Amino acid sequence: MKAEMDKILSLADGESIAELQKYLSSLTNDQLITATTNSALKGKKVGSMLKGIFKGSPAVSSEGANRRLLVYEHLIPLCESGDLQAEVAADIIGLLMLE
Repeated sequence: MKAEMDKILSLADGESIAELQKYLSSLTNDQLITATTNSALKGKKVGSMLKGIFKGSPAVSSEGANRRLLVYEHLIPLCESGDLQAEVAADIIGLLMLE
């Protein structure tokens, strides 16, 4: 799952949002959830990865909106579970509020 996280981060840093959108579209919901969960639990680059997911998931498209909803529906209970470090949970909630 590290490969997915690294790919999202590298594409998010690049200029081509279309490539990022295409890559995110190629991931299954389970792959996306697993990548975000692993990133959040490790506390590494979770903010950058979430920003990349939101950047490549425009709310104006149904696919992008559904992906955003999936991320919200997964991360909010994860933050409430107490499994994450307090700083990581605070960062995630802050990013979700901005979106």
